[in-house]
Amino acid sequence: MNSTDQYLRSLFKKLIINREKYFDGDYVNSDGRKILEDIFKLIIEEKPGYRRRIYRVRRDPSIQNILKFGEDIIGVEVYEWFHTWFL
Repeated sequence: MNSTDQYLRSLFKKLIINREKYFDGDYVNSDGRKILEDIFKLIIEEKPGYRRRIYRVRRDPSIQNILKFGEDIIGVEVYEWFHTWFL
């Protein structure tokens, strides 16, 4: 795993674990949007084939869409981070 992948994981983890700070209800707020845009920028640089998917998540930045997108990029770990918030 290279440093870009590690940074990408840390951004996803930060966004998902700190939902009370970065989400209003089920959708990202302005602070969460900044982190999400950093994630998108890294992914477009590394994996340009995800442009269409990023477009869809930008249009509907719900926690469900972000988790599905994170699963494609990182793996099922994103769901573990999501559930640790409830513990």
